[in-house]
Amino acid sequence: MEKRLVTKNKLQINERANKGTLTPYMERDRIFRVINDVGFEEADFLEDYTHHLTDHQFRNFANRYTGERKSPTNVLLFAALGFLAVGGIHRFYLGQYGLGLLYLLTGGLFGAGTIIDIILHKRVARKYNIRKANEVLDRLDY
Repeated sequence: MEKRLVTKNKLQINERANKGTLTPYMERDRIFRVINDVGFEEADFLEDYTHHLTDHQFRNFANRYTGERKSPTNVLLFAALGFLAVGGIHRFYLGQYGLGLLYLLTGGLFGAGTIIDIILHKRVARKYNIRKANEVLDRLDY
């Protein structure tokens, strides 16, 4: 009986692959293989956004998204640099020029805003990357 279940699951996976949809494991593997420096949280939302794409469409998406995404590590480094030198560098890096200017003029909101951004750097980068993933999907040629 156990052999039948294994065979049935393999058939379901093959049927899904033939229809162009991937199982969650296959989708996550595809994301990690094609897009470098992706964390698990980023892979989760990318999995939700790209599960319907064919391999060709996904590669096209990945090429565009990789060029526009921002690494949480870089956001952390720029925020720390902003805390030590000039506040707001990480906000300029993320394209948030208004907040960058505010941080620059107020010394990172008197240091408090920069400290908060250092603590929440992954969330700040994830919000940016989600917005960029949506923009890339909107521009993607199906």
